[in-house]
Amino acid sequence: MTPAVVLVATLAAGCGGQRSSQRPPVAAYVKQVNTIESALVKPLEAVTGAASQFSSEQSPSNSTIVRTFSPSPERTLEQAWARILALRARLAAIRTPPAAEQLRTLLLGLIGGQAALTHEVAELVAFLPRYNAALASLGPAIRRLELALSRRSAYGAAAVQAVYLDKAAALRRFQGETGSVLNELRGLRPPAVSRPGYAAQLASLRGMNLSAGRLAGLLAAGTLSNVQTLLVQFDRAAARSSTVAVQRAEIA
Repeated sequence: MTPAVVLVATLAAGCGGQRSSQRPPVAAYVKQVNTIESALVKPLEAVTGAASQFSSEQSPSNSTIVRTFSPSPERTLEQAWARILALRARLAAIRTPPAAEQLRTLLLGLIGGQAALTHEVAELVAFLPRYNAALASLGPAIRRLELALSRRSAYGAAAVQAVYLDKAAALRRFQGETGSVLNELRGLRPPAVSRPGYAAQLASLRGMNLSAGRLAGLLAAGTLSNVQTLLVQFDRAAARSSTVAVQRAEIA
């Protein structure tokens, strides 16, 4: 029995104090509402199943498993959301006796909340795999850059200049790679729960991208006076997406 059915049964029992002339209309209304609430069971079960399926697919232990489910969790949630909205519209259209107005308001709010939650889960299921895929290349790009920047040994002015040019080229490559990731991320639509982390990730990538370009310019020109400041800015930008403030915003 869904929470709404329990609510209907409880409030209907509470109508016993109404005049006898009001009881038949209320009973008829409750009967129609119960039919709609019974129809809600299937889409709500589909939401639970799709969320569980998606969670299983996102588990690290299943990272190499090829998806064979049909339909996808995203599609299942979209269909369930549409069905819940349709049932809410049916409920809103039922002629309501005055004695059941409070019951109607409570039920519409409850089903509306179920629809909103289903929609947000559907958005999350659509967003997370695309978000993770867009960021997949970032880790290897950072490791390649760290390797290129770690080279220190060079003898003679020409050799030192060659090292600087190699590092500048690596920074330019990294700038292009982060630019591509940024373009992919900008095409996504994060749900509310993911917006703080998404915004922080964009800011982090923009900061690293900008700092990498500036560092590349200084190294290529052999102007090293401001390199340390730019390195600090680069490190701060890289850490921006995992700050405590971001985590608190996601929890909120």
